[in-house]
Amino acid sequence: MDSSLETKLKPQYLQQPIKEAGGIPVLLNENFISGDNGKYRKMYEWMSHGYDLAETVIGKLKYGNSINTMRAAIMSKLEWKDGSSVLYVSIGTGKNLQFIPASIDKKSLDITGIDLSMGMLKNAGENMVTSLIFRWLTVVPKTFRLGTINSTSFFMLGE
Repeated sequence: MDSSLETKLKPQYLQQPIKEAGGIPVLLNENFISGDNGKYRKMYEWMSHGYDLAETVIGKLKYGNSINTMRAAIMSKLEWKDGSSVLYVSIGTGKNLQFIPASIDKKSLDITGIDLSMGMLKNAGENMVTSLIFRWLTVVPKTFRLGTINSTSFFMLGE
């Protein structure tokens, strides 16, 4: 399986060098971030500094283990297959990836995680299960040739 980012992008995005920030490719035109996407991006940038800690502490106190139970249930409903190429839109801190079903060979997966928040992506990189082929980028989903992706994607963008 070819896991290079270039094979997944539409050709027009490859005509100039891909910029990076902290090792994360940036294919996001700041001029297009407005309305709800702009508000949510600003909010999640701010929240990224303590998101996982707050969710763990407050979430456990308020909801017990129900958040992890929900994450496991959602991930188990996706059609995971060994060797899948996955575009995970609005990946946040990547915490859901801990709940990929145990029956899946995680080393065989090719996952591209995208998010509008660079802070969330940096956290996701720190949380990453090291057995996954993974790349992070801040971008909007229409940048991708979706024919190269063969698994369910998550979409949570405003507007």
